[in-house]
Amino acid sequence: MVKLKVFILLYAVQLMCSCYDDVYISGTIASLQRHVGTQSVCFIQFGEQSLHMNLEEYFSKTHIPFNCEFLVAQRKGQIVILTEVYRVALHLPLKLRHFGTWRKDLANFTSINFQDRRRSMDGHVLQAFTVHFPPFTSVIRNGSQVILGGAFGEIWNEIQHLANFTCNTTVLPQIMFGMLTNNGSWSGMVGMLDRSEADVVIASFTMTSARTSAVSFTKPILNTRYCMMIGELETVGLLKYFSPFNWNLWLAIVCSILVFSTLLNVLFRVYEKSTSRPYCESLFIVTYTYCMQGGMINTKTWPIRMIQLMMYAVAFIIMTAYSGALISYLTVQQTTLPFNTFQELLDKGEYKVGVKDTTAEFSNMMDVNNTMLHAVYKKLLLPDPENVVQTNTQGIRRMCSIKFAFWGTTEPVLEKANNMNLCSVLIVPGCCTRSTMAIALRKDSPYSFIIRHAMLPLLYNGVLNRATKMVEKPKEVQENKSTYPNVNLKKVAPLLMLLSIGFIMSAVILVIERHNHRHSINKIQVAKIRKTL
Repeated sequence: MVKLKVFILLYAVQLMCSCYDDVYISGTIASLQRHVGTQSVCFIQFGEQSLHMNLEEYFSKTHIPFNCEFLVAQRKGQIVILTEVYRVALHLPLKLRHFGTWRKDLANFTSINFQDRRRSMDGHVLQAFTVHFPPFTSVIRNGSQVILGGAFGEIWNEIQHLANFTCNTTVLPQIMFGMLTNNGSWSGMVGMLDRSEADVVIASFTMTSARTSAVSFTKPILNTRYCMMIGELETVGLLKYFSPFNWNLWLAIVCSILVFSTLLNVLFRVYEKSTSRPYCESLFIVTYTYCMQGGMINTKTWPIRMIQLMMYAVAFIIMTAYSGALISYLTVQQTTLPFNTFQELLDKGEYKVGVKDTTAEFSNMMDVNNTMLHAVYKKLLLPDPENVVQTNTQGIRRMCSIKFAFWGTTEPVLEKANNMNLCSVLIVPGCCTRSTMAIALRKDSPYSFIIRHAMLPLLYNGVLNRATKMVEKPKEVQENKSTYPNVNLKKVAPLLMLLSIGFIMSAVILVIERHNHRHSINKIQVAKIRKTL
């Protein structure tokens, strides 16, 4: 056994110690090494006066970090007693925990691993920042209290409960995740952690190699994807209402109207000896019959009745087929994407490309190692500064107004687009990449390990899975009820416009007819007066 009266064993890089590299270590010391999980043993040796020292008093002005395994060995007779010493935080009391004993022929160490021995942070308060960014994080204010929701918010609430700590949470007004600037510093929320302004930022950070140099992350929470998204700019014009039938069928319908009109006009002349019915009247009768507007013909002639019955039968079949095809066309449209791959996007060059500023998506596009994405960045994004937007709302507005492809995380963009209801947002499946999200912590945080360890039960009890499902778009399932797609106002705008034009024209014609009628009456009255004179 090494001849030491009292020694302190530690393996934390935060503390300075002297390493005995040339010391012969017996089997007992080697067993201790394996137990604490280090390959080198560091010692600090004290004099004989420290044999019976009070540890709390001795370390009263010494901060032993929470993530440091600091063992104090004191000999009592032939037995060496190992005591673990640490502080949860600088202002909190020193924590002493019995680690084990050894003697020359026997060692007895605790069987509890390091993470479980540090499982409680004793109510320590961390400085935290967050943003309102549903469905990942949502914020509800209850007076001065901030209540976190969303997928990442619920997971963080569970971690706080398991690790026994709380947070002083500040809600940031803007969502700026942060990226590496030209001067080597970090902006946004990553920069806040890098400058030690906060212990944690509760938000959906994409885990990238560049960010790991400035911050540390919890265990991965969510696998998501970045995609190119475009707005459905196609408008439904008046000509689109002729799309349910091809031109051959429309020509056949027009010919049938003319044939029925001719037959009616001939039958009126033959059977009813009516010369007062012009051909245009027969044409109007057939036309409004085809439009299912009714219009009975007062006749007792069976040939005319048979023609009328045939007209209604043909009109009913045509109107039923047209209505079904039109409704299907308006509600279930198969959209053809303007491009399917990054290469097609580059080759056609019809779309501008945009991204949200200070995000991992922006960093990925600027990375020269991503050859295709960087080519898209240089050719389609860089020429126009307005392509770099500050919020998802700005990106959605550009998607719905011009040919603009927005590169970003699909879930928050789609949710925001549904709330704004400006246009339908389409995902281009061939222009997507996978990414992993987690909560960001300060790089040198002594609590990173316990936060990661507290997440393990969440994997097994289903909390993590339940929370991440909040990000997925819920499917509305209603028993014994059919769900129908909605037809927005834009799709029926031409019909409403046509109806409005019809009302206006009817009103104008009515005014003209009344004016002509009065003019005719005045003429008749004047003629009568002149005749009497």
